[in-house]
Amino acid sequence: MIVSHWSPSGESPAEGTIPTERAAKAGFEPTAVSVLRPIPGRLSVADLAGCRPTDLDYDPPSEIELAELSRFLNLGLANLIEAWDDRPSGPLRLTKGRIRSARTCPAQVLTELTRGAMNFQLAVGTVCDLAAGVLAVHPRFSGADGWYRSLSAALDQEHPEVGEFVDNLDEMGREDFTHKVDELCLPLPDLLGDLTALQPVTHQRVALSFDQPDPLDVLLSGEVDLTAGTDVQVLVEVKSGSISPRVIDELTHYGLIVALQHHRRRQAAGPDRQQRTKPVVGCALTLGDLAVTPVPFTIENLHAAATRVLEAVDILITIDGAATQDLPIPTTPGPYCRWCPRLDRCSAGLGQVETEDD
Repeated sequence: MIVSHWSPSGESPAEGTIPTERAAKAGFEPTAVSVLRPIPGRLSVADLAGCRPTDLDYDPPSEIELAELSRFLNLGLANLIEAWDDRPSGPLRLTKGRIRSARTCPAQVLTELTRGAMNFQLAVGTVCDLAAGVLAVHPRFSGADGWYRSLSAALDQEHPEVGEFVDNLDEMGREDFTHKVDELCLPLPDLLGDLTALQPVTHQRVALSFDQPDPLDVLLSGEVDLTAGTDVQVLVEVKSGSISPRVIDELTHYGLIVALQHHRRRQAAGPDRQQRTKPVVGCALTLGDLAVTPVPFTIENLHAAATRVLEAVDILITIDGAATQDLPIPTTPGPYCRWCPRLDRCSAGLGQVETEDD
């Protein structure tokens, strides 16, 4: 499986590669790398989680490279924070969603406290994510009676908004919904494989704080859909859609956090007490194209993720400054405006939707 994280000159990527923009801004020009040595048949998450470090067909970042990456991120954050006047109290939290919002349209950051309306696609994705978590721990679980019905008790407990949304659909809408869920969840057992012996953990929270040597009070955080692996740690992102640069960026955000967590622990233990830590690999399980795509956490890709963090912090500081001075928040209209919770208060977004509808 080949994964590329940057396509120079904006050319169309070669077949089997995935382009992610802006990697070059960190000063690197990564090339396509093979993540895992070829195996017969379709790749499953269990195949990747069950591999050994020697099966990886690329070199994970060295301690020297991770130390340089840590310094790069610390220095960049320190420079940005130093110029931040009237900073609000509390840590600056950076999740994959906040980074995505800041880089997509700065005004979207203002919607974080606004609960977006549940929609068909989001509800389907929530059920698929829950189904993957259940199957990872209980591979004999069956959705023979319909995946939505089989998971209804868990959904009522963890995501009651999904049930409320489905109940409000008409009969044809409910039929379309359950059919779509069944269509996407049916191949899940084969795509996941049997993970019971590979230490699966669902919805694992990861976090990395930046408060040394100065109190930067910055926190990178996230919740990984699924982690698994004995000799290699695999971070899995489950999506009901198809593979895309956005999915790769989200996985690499997790990879950045976990890689620097491991580096800090090894440094804190000292050279005489350091324990070997598992290499970390990303994995996108996308049901829309029935694909399990390994994502290499090379030093180039981790640098690109760190650069995206710094870009997001810069934008967030700009937003805070504009709000403090009662100035308009910059907007970047696009096709995503239609689903923005603050659309009715954004003239640029309304204009974008009207243009699309003409």
